[in-house]
Amino acid sequence: MGKRNSQSCILALPSVTYAMRASELLKKYNISSRVISLEPYMTKKGCANGIELDCRVMSRARSILMDNNIPVSEATGGVYG
Repeated sequence: MGKRNSQSCILALPSVTYAMRASELLKKYNISSRVISLEPYMTKKGCANGIELDCRVMSRARSILMDNNIPVSEATGGVYG
């Protein structure tokens, strides 16, 4: 994720396929992200897939995904690792 001083946020997605599509799409907008596996307790709905990205671009990324019909189940902040 690059710089150590930036905080990571998570966008939970309903499937690994959506997570991969989301990461590829965001790359086209110069938004760096990576597909991650989530533990069920990490989200309210128990989603097991997501993407990790810089919190500073989370709002923009979420809008891009929603505009492209990629459902975001949940958004959470903080450092996971």
